[in-house]
Amino acid sequence: MSQMQMQQLQTQNNKWNATSDFSVTFSGTGSFFETQNSRGKGHDISFQCILQSLKDLQGSDRAKKFIIYTVQTLTPIKNNQEQDQLLFNGINVATPVQCTEWRYFEKMVRVLGVSVLSHPRAQVVAQEQSKLFFNVVSRIMHVAINQEPADLGEVMPFSDQDIQAAIDFLEQVIAGCTISLTPEGADVPILERKKNTIYLGAPGTGKSYLIEQDTAGCLKVRTVFHPDLQYSDFVGSLRPRMVSAGETQSISYEFRPGPFTRAFVQAKKNQHQHVYLIIEEINRAPAAAVFGDLFQLLDPDSTYEIDIDPDMLDYINVHIPERIEKLTLPDNLAILATMNSSDQGVSALDTAFKRRWAIKYMPIDYTKATPGKLLIPVNDAICEIEWADFAKIINEKLMVLGVPEDRLLGHRFLSIGDLVDEPSAHDTLCYKLFVYLWEDVLRHGKRHTVFVTESGGNILSTFGNLAQAFSSRLPVFESSVEESIRAVGTLKPLDEA
Repeated sequence: MSQMQMQQLQTQNNKWNATSDFSVTFSGTGSFFETQNSRGKGHDISFQCILQSLKDLQGSDRAKKFIIYTVQTLTPIKNNQEQDQLLFNGINVATPVQCTEWRYFEKMVRVLGVSVLSHPRAQVVAQEQSKLFFNVVSRIMHVAINQEPADLGEVMPFSDQDIQAAIDFLEQVIAGCTISLTPEGADVPILERKKNTIYLGAPGTGKSYLIEQDTAGCLKVRTVFHPDLQYSDFVGSLRPRMVSAGETQSISYEFRPGPFTRAFVQAKKNQHQHVYLIIEEINRAPAAAVFGDLFQLLDPDSTYEIDIDPDMLDYINVHIPERIEKLTLPDNLAILATMNSSDQGVSALDTAFKRRWAIKYMPIDYTKATPGKLLIPVNDAICEIEWADFAKIINEKLMVLGVPEDRLLGHRFLSIGDLVDEPSAHDTLCYKLFVYLWEDVLRHGKRHTVFVTESGGNILSTFGNLAQAFSSRLPVFESSVEESIRAVGTLKPLDEA
């Protein structure tokens, strides 16, 4: 990607963030966006994810006809996922379809996430954060065609020419972020086998960010573990699908690959490239059960072969160049996972499972902290303090209280978008960081060691009381914490802050 394109991407997103419900940040250090919605929920969305989504939509006339429905004056879209799924399933296409634009409907985006999008990260974001997904795709589209948006979150140009322009733009972006390891004409190197690795650390230490850097330019399949995930979701299974034959519809069954199978196929088809299966939040699901028989393949000192389900075997053999009879991990396939054991509701990884992984510990490093300042109410003043200094003060207090290291504040706990301006920093501090401390870290009788119990004549017995006091510019931190904040911050009178 040229420097001009890089600057264009940064400048446009910074401008649009000021008028959008979403914050989208591209730091120029990797091929992905940091995104955040108005409630502070964040996602990393890679350019590869958006690129594959555009290609999926470009190649599906049924999807394009579904999108055409969004601009019809009397649209058949009900914005009810069950009804819209039936509408999508019933679409018959006899001739190529040409869109003009795409208008946002929450449930129809979710239907596309289920039925059309193939990238695992796109499937998750389109279904969980459909508005955010639409907004990010809209931004790429408008940058690519050099057009100012009427409303990023509601409508985007979507003709075949527009889609191709966005695809071409993203391919240039990705090429610019990719490091070529083999000079043209040189012999293809023998790939060194990479270790299956768990990236472990406190929230906000940059685990996902480092994985993105470590895998730059490589083929990736990304997924997120959650409590309801099962082996059949991870590997794949036979699932029903509606098939249209003229006016008649029937149900057939086909093997739908899970993220592991997709990564395996990618590795077999691209044996001279490193392929990574990236698992976010591996301990949010019962990981050993989700891996099932694949557990044996994780042993770093062996090349086990295992028998697999015949439907899975048939699917794999259709999609790879050389037939297999048993399953073993290809040398060019590695599994990378993130894990934050401080989160509530996580599943413990048993010893036998963990010992099969390399562990990369991510320490808190204040020199790499997100740049930005916070305004903290103190007694009769406002104290302006760097985020890095504030995080260090809180962490030192938590360590004195015996709080485990994996529950401390990582240096990237707050993102660039969180600190982009004073209102964002205020809301993030109150509704993201304070909530984490109040509800997760200090919930068992330790709240008074960081926060005051009374401020402005009000008892701070609930989080609501705390948030109201903070928003009213009343001191909320315990005296020793406030003293530390004063010592490194810059004091401003209340009427000047």
